[in-house]
Amino acid sequence: LRLIESLPSVSQNLRLIAQQAGISPHRLVFTPRLPLAEYLAAYRLADLFLDTFIYNAGATAVHALQAGLPVLTCPGETFASRMAASICASAGLEQLICPSWSSYKQLAVHLAQNPQALAAVRAVLNNPAQLPLFQPQQWICQLESVYQAVWNNLHSQIPVKPNIQKPI
Repeated sequence: LRLIESLPSVSQNLRLIAQQAGISPHRLVFTPRLPLAEYLAAYRLADLFLDTFIYNAGATAVHALQAGLPVLTCPGETFASRMAASICASAGLEQLICPSWSSYKQLAVHLAQNPQALAAVRAVLNNPAQLPLFQPQQWICQLESVYQAVWNNLHSQIPVKPNIQKPI
């Protein structure tokens, strides 16, 4: 598990909690804040991004996908808990959007134990620049088309009032 290093006491506490849960504290890797290029390169060292449930990844998920790292997520009911699902859908990775916490855990274990399945998911990210998520001009054109359709629909429903002048 890769985490941003903040305070030494936080790192120590998390390692202690991991150890108490039967997880080797050395499996928690704390890294300092890095320049963007190094930060993205660090994502390439991971196999799978496990999104948090209550508050989903936003820009972090975009960075992970941009670096070729699949993001596993489970959307909740609030905006903050649905961001990563929207991002995954925009990247064509709907199969990584889990409907429940139990399916999230099952898929995480499945991908961890099946390198071929994980490789198939990662293959979608071989060329992230081709994904709709990373083609803002295409998205803008589609949004403009929707705005134009809404505008045209609105104006087609407005009754035209005849220009009748009242006698003086």
